[in-house]
Amino acid sequence: MRIIGPDPVAPATLDADIARTRDLLAQAAVGPLVLATQATGAFARACLAALSTGRPVLPLDPQATAREVAPLLDRAAVLLLDPDVAQRWAVPAGIPTHLVDPTARPSAWQRLVGRQRHIDAFPGCLADRSPAAPAAVCADQLALLLQTSGTTGPSRLVRWTHGALRAQLHTLADALRLGGSDRMLNLLPTHHIDGLVMGPLLIDHVGGTLIRVGPRVVRALPTLLDTVWQERATHLVATPALLALLLRVGEDLREVFGGRDFRMFVSTAAPLYESIWRRVEDATGKPVVNVYGLTETGNLSFAGPDDGSRQRDSVGRARDCELLFVDEQGQPLPTGQVGELWLRGPSVMASYDDDSSPLVDGWYPTGDMARLGADGLLRITGRRKSMLSVGGLKVDPGEVTAALLDHPDVADARVFGEVDAVFGQRVVAEIVPVSTDRLNAGAALDTAALDTAVLTSWLRSSLSEYKLPRRIDVVDAIGRGATGKTPLSPALSLEDRLLALAARVLRAPVDQLSLATRAGDVPGWDSLGHLDLLEAIEQDFHFELTPRQLLGLQSLADALGLIELHCDETPTHG
Repeated sequence: MRIIGPDPVAPATLDADIARTRDLLAQAAVGPLVLATQATGAFARACLAALSTGRPVLPLDPQATAREVAPLLDRAAVLLLDPDVAQRWAVPAGIPTHLVDPTARPSAWQRLVGRQRHIDAFPGCLADRSPAAPAAVCADQLALLLQTSGTTGPSRLVRWTHGALRAQLHTLADALRLGGSDRMLNLLPTHHIDGLVMGPLLIDHVGGTLIRVGPRVVRALPTLLDTVWQERATHLVATPALLALLLRVGEDLREVFGGRDFRMFVSTAAPLYESIWRRVEDATGKPVVNVYGLTETGNLSFAGPDDGSRQRDSVGRARDCELLFVDEQGQPLPTGQVGELWLRGPSVMASYDDDSSPLVDGWYPTGDMARLGADGLLRITGRRKSMLSVGGLKVDPGEVTAALLDHPDVADARVFGEVDAVFGQRVVAEIVPVSTDRLNAGAALDTAALDTAVLTSWLRSSLSEYKLPRRIDVVDAIGRGATGKTPLSPALSLEDRLLALAARVLRAPVDQLSLATRAGDVPGWDSLGHLDLLEAIEQDFHFELTPRQLLGLQSLADALGLIELHCDETPTHG
C-alpha cells in the first residue's frame, strides 16, 4: 500500500514501520488502541499494526469534545493522539499515550552518518524500536469498535470482528472493481467507517494507492481537481454533499475526470439525490456508484458501476448478504412489498460493546423501509421510526417530501406530523417557494407566489389521499436541527443575524462567535459544518454564492462581506 498526501507512506518502509509499531504497542496492557489523529499515514501504521496482533482499534473524531469522549477513553489500553487533542481531552492517568507528529523525524544527514536523535513523537519514535512479528488472529476476535449514532438514543460502539472486516473488504473490492493498480481518493475522515474501511484498510487489502488531501476537505477543493489529474486517481469516494459542492466549484470537470485513468465516483454515508447523481455523471461522463450500508452491517448494496444496477431510483443490487422485508410485527412480506429491511450476512455485527444485540435470529433490523423490485434492485423508501400514523395508515414523510420537491415551484420542503384528536396524527408540510424576484433578506414573503391549493391538487397525481398534507405552510426557509426554523427578522442587523445563524448551524454558543471566527476555530466548523453553513447562508439571505466566493469564505467576516455585497446589489421593490 502507498499513501499520497500530507502524511505519505511509501511501500518500501510500511512493513518495517508496522513491525516496529507492534513492538511499541506491545508495551501496553491488553485492550483497545484509541486513535485520534488527522495524519493518515500515522493512523494507517498504527491501525494495521494493532489489527495484526489482535488488538482492537477504536477510532475517535479528533474534533470531538472532552465530554463526548470521556467514557470511551476509559476503555483504552493505549492512545495515539494529535498533540492538540491530548491537550483538550482529559486523558486518564496511567494509560500509555503517544503523540503523533509526522514531521518529527531524523534528518537525511543524521540518517546518513548514523547520528539519529531520540524522538518521542510517533512515528519518529519507531527508530528506537525492534521489529515484532504479527500474531495469529481468529475470525471471531474483535477488530474494530466503531461509533454509531442511533436514531433512538445515544451513540454506541459496534463490535466488528476480524471475520466481519475481511468479509466487508472482499465485498468492497469486488463491488468497486479494485486492484493493486488502482488509486483511490477518499475525502472522508478516517474515524468514519467509510473513511477507515473504504480507506487505508481497503487499500491495504488490495495493495493499491490511497490519495488524501488533508483534514480540511472544503479548503482543499481548489487543488482537488489538480490532485485527481496529477495523481491519476481511478476512484473518488465522497458524500453527496461534497459531490454537490464539487459541481459548483469545479470547472472543466469532464477534462479532469474524463480521461482514461479515472473510472468512477463512489457516493456514500448519506442518501444520494437523483439530481446530484445525474449532474455528476453528465458533467464528467463517468459513473457514480451509490452505496448503501450501515455501521452495523457494512456497505452491502451497490448501484453501479455496471449499467444494470446503476438505476438512480435505487441503491442497486445487494452483495454477499440476505434480504428480508417484514411488517410491523416482524413477519416476512412477499417480494415487492414495502417493509422494514432486515439484513443477514458475514459482515453484519454480532453485538454492541455493552453485549446487547439487536439481531433477530441473525437478522439485523435496519429501521429502513424498502422494497425489492422485479429487476432485483433495492429501493429505500424511508425510515420506520419516522413513519406517521394517520388514522392507522402509515405515511412516510420522505415520500411526501420528495413529491413536494418534484414541483418546479418548490425550492425546499419539510414534512412532519402534528397531533390530531381524531386521526392520531395529521400530515403537515413546510415549503420554500422558488423566488422569481430573489427576495431581499428580511423582506416580507409573498405567499401568493405559490397557491397551496393548486399544489395539493398537483400532489394527488403521485400521492394517495391520506398522504396529502392537511396543511401546507409557506416559509422563508426550512429550519435544520433542534432549534427549528429561523425566521428572517428585519429588526436584527445583518451581523447579528449571521452570528445567530452560525450559532445554530455550527452548534456553538453565540457568545463564542465573532466576525473573526474562522473555519476550525469551533468544533462544529469542520468540513461538513462548512457545507451546512454555506447552504444556510444561501437559504436565509436568498442569494447564491459563486464558485470563487464558495472557496474564499473562510471566516464569518468573509461571510458578512458577501451578504452586504448582495444586499447592496439587490434592487428594492416599491
